[in-house]
Amino acid sequence: HLESLINQRGGSALTHFYLANSYLAEKQTKEAIEHFEKAEDKGLPEDFQLPNQWFKALAHLQSGEKAKARKVLNRLQQAPSDFYQKAVRDLKKDL
Repeated sequence: HLESLINQRGGSALTHFYLANSYLAEKQTKEAIEHFEKAEDKGLPEDFQLPNQWFKALAHLQSGEKAKARKVLNRLQQAPSDFYQKAVRDLKKDL
């Protein structure tokens, strides 16, 4: 019901970000990826852009889409953040 309400009203970028994370927590990766992408399209605030990419990569990994996860992780590895650079390096060891 929440998703239909969000779709009717458009939903903000942050609404889609949080809904995507809820889907990811429930292992509904297809829905999670869809909402991470909608969050991007709607213009997430800068502070949420890297976490959105990180969780989207995790959703691709959970759904077995390693190539798509690698693509997102490669972009994320270029981020000016030591945390994400190290996290991506560690995660890519398992790919």
